[in-house]
Parts: sequence; structure tokens; C-alpha cells
Amino acid sequence: YLYARGVALAARGRLAEAHAALADLERLGGGELQGLVAVAVPIVAARIAATELRHRDAVTELEKATAAEDRLPGGEGAGWFFPVRHLLGAQLLVAGRAAEAERLYREDLERHPANGWALYGLAAALRAQGRKAAAAAAGREFARAWAHSDVRLVSSAFWFAGPDTTSCECQRQATD
Repeated sequence: YLYARGVALAARGRLAEAHAALADLERLGGGELQGLVAVAVPIVAARIAATELRHRDAVTELEKATAAEDRLPGGEGAGWFFPVRHLLGAQLLVAGRAAEAERLYREDLERHPANGWALYGLAAALRAQGRKAAAAAAGREFARAWAHSDVRLVSSAFWFAGPDTTSCECQRQATD
């Protein structure tokens, strides 16, 4: 609850409330929740930083979250509900760090082969680097993986710079 609340409030630009949710989440840090809180806290902090357009800080926080996800029991982040690398890759693209995003998406695809979110991000990272042929190949892989989906992607994650002023995610434009 606190994780989702903090991310949502930060995304909407309600930063004081997001900071309060983050503080409450940080207080949960012990016991059985310790590993999950170690993933959740830096994601909320990164969403706050991304809303404030502090791209370097957002990347740093998402790197912490990714490392924490990798430490979760069960292997490959089995205890978290989506690969945090997708958020980090999206933030790297926002920050203009496409080569790093490419590396990250390729790493995620080793862990989760044919993952549509990661393939979308990989294609975007390659396009951002001007690697048209490689981007087209990744785009074809994405199209195969996403052929039966009912969600239109505009990023490798529901992640963006600045506060969200849309009424739904479907109104966002591709950021690559």
C-alpha cells in the first residue's frame, strides 16, 4: 500500500504526501518485509526524483532497487512483482543514457527471454543510439512477443519524467 501510494502521489506531483508515504515505508524496514522494503523504498524515492526532474538521483535510486531485487530469495527477483530493470531502463532513456539502457535491457532479456517490456525498451535504446537495423530487429521481436497483448506500450515501464498531467496512461506519448 505505502509503495503504491508513494509512487502514485509522486507521479501526480503531490510530493509532500509522497515523501510522507516514503517515510512510512522506510519505517517498515525490518523483519520478513526487509527485502521487499529494500526494493520498494528506492523505487518511491526514484519516482519522487523523476517527478522533480532529478534524473541522476532517479537512476541512482533505481540502481539500488535493482540490486535489492537481485538479492531477493527465489532467484531473479521472484519476490517482486515486475522486473525493476524495466523502470531503470526507462529512466536511463529519459536521462539520455541509451547505451546503458541497452545493456540493461539485454541483461533483463537473459533473465526473462522474450519479455515484451524489455524488448520494447531495447528497441527504443537502439533507436536512440541511431542503430536503425538493430532497432528494427528488436522491434520485430517485440511485435512477436506482444502480438496478443491488449496494452499499447509507450515505454518499457509506466515511467516518465516530471509529474503526470494525463488522466490515464493511454494518453502518454512514446518517450523514445
